[in-house]
Amino acid sequence: MSDSTALKPNRDFPTRVAYAQLAAFGWFVFGMGPSMQFLRADLGLTRTVLSLHNIAGSIGSIGAGLFTAAIIRKIGRGQLSRWASLALVAGIALYLGPTIAFTLPGAFLCGFAGITVLQCNSAFLNSHQGLAAPASISEVNALAAGIGLVSPIVIGAFVKADVGWRSGIAIGAVALVLVEVWRGRDVSAWGAPRNNEEHDENHDAPGKMPSSFWWACFALAFTTACEASVLTWGPELLRLQAGFTPASATQALGLVVGAMGLGRWYGSVLMAKFDVEKIYRLALLGAFVTFIVVWSSHNKALSLAFLFIFGAMISVHFPLGITRLMRASHGRPDKGTANSSIASGIAAGVAPFLVATFGDLTSITTAFVLVPAVLATALIFAVRHPVPLTPAA
Repeated sequence: MSDSTALKPNRDFPTRVAYAQLAAFGWFVFGMGPSMQFLRADLGLTRTVLSLHNIAGSIGSIGAGLFTAAIIRKIGRGQLSRWASLALVAGIALYLGPTIAFTLPGAFLCGFAGITVLQCNSAFLNSHQGLAAPASISEVNALAAGIGLVSPIVIGAFVKADVGWRSGIAIGAVALVLVEVWRGRDVSAWGAPRNNEEHDENHDAPGKMPSSFWWACFALAFTTACEASVLTWGPELLRLQAGFTPASATQALGLVVGAMGLGRWYGSVLMAKFDVEKIYRLALLGAFVTFIVVWSSHNKALSLAFLFIFGAMISVHFPLGITRLMRASHGRPDKGTANSSIASGIAAGVAPFLVATFGDLTSITTAFVLVPAVLATALIFAVRHPVPLTPAA
């Protein structure tokens, strides 16, 4: 088998199901941020109180990071992936509830179940695809972002048509149920419980994480902080800074998601041809520069143009970030993704909360200084602590 063939993802049935599950999750996760301005209006919440939903989701993500590696050892990735889908459906139903007594627990459950879906499938693709794992992970994230592009557009259209934003979010729950029907009863292809063999490719190697893993994990956490802040409060920044209406600001955020889809799709091609570490650093630098333009612009056309470029730049942050930390884990993808879930969960909860709190105290525009700050920090980590893209030990 040639090197080019080895780097091309194998889109067999288990891979297609993993892609579909992550795409359904993408519908919700990319729709949740834009939907929060409508949730805030419905419940009459301040930005700070609304951001408690990010904190709840963050706590759920941390919980997933603490427990999923142990659960996978007992029941396998496949069974956990199925239960995570069903839990995510329940979480979405709660998030669509009429009061904060429903929506906060819903955000927690969505955080726990959603990150579990992400962990299970990332680790599965890493072991199942071999050398093609970076391209496959980028490809599935491109698909999820492509689906996510439609989500805020549909939510904005439903609001304009008086159908309601909740109907748009609910599409993701329906899709998750359909994926599990398609998967069938036998889930062993996605990872069975640990067997008695000393080496099991579906489970982690023994030992502690090397120091290179933690630097890769921190870089991923900071890019997660950037993405979560923009997806949550980006529409309000566009509304106050460039004069967009709430519905049009939500749809404009679709440019970010659409650019993320295109960037991740073409990024999977670039990863097979160029130095991945260089791509990662250039993408971090590009995101920093383009966000500065969006952050300071009062012109709608200029904001939209650079918002699209910004989306293309941040598109590869997660797929390259998760690939880097799994390779740096030296054969411990389940433990690696679990630890990254804790770090990213904290970042995804704290960063939007800080933007909201400082936005209430000063202005949302001033509060967005957080985004270039975290991008600069991630870039410093990536430059000082590179991860050679070699097969994990």
